Amino acid sequence: MNSRNLSAAHHRALATGLFAAALLAAPLLQASQPEPTRIVHYADLNLEHSAGIETLYQRIRAAAKLVCDKGDARRLDERAALQRCVDEATDAAVATVNRQPLTARHREGRALESRGG
Repeated sequence: MNSRNLSAAHHRALATGLFAAALLAAPLLQASQPEPTRIVHYADLNLEHSAGIETLYQRIRAAAKLVCDKGDARRLDERAALQRCVDEATDAAVATVNRQPLTARHREGRALESRGG
C-alpha cells in the first residue's frame, strides 16, 4: 500500500473515531439534534517529525472542542462534562490514528492537564 492510500485510510479511520467520540457526547445533546462530527485532515503533515505530530494533535483537540462544545457550559458540572467529552473524543481520535509519537504527545498533554498546566 502506498503512502497516499495509507493517508486516505487514516482519514477514514480518524473520521470514524471522531464520530464514535461524538456518540459518547450524546447525553449532552438533545435527541432531535444530529450527531456532530469533524474530519481532521493530515495528509499534508509529516508525522515522522515532531512538528507534524504537534500540528495533528492540535487539529484533533480543536476538532474535539468543536464537536463537544455546545456553547452553554456555564455551570461547573457542564464544564466538567464538556472537558470529559473533549478528552474522550481526543482519546478516540489518537487511538484511531495509532501512531506512537502522537500517543506519546497525547499522554504528555493529559499529564500536564492533570497537574493543572
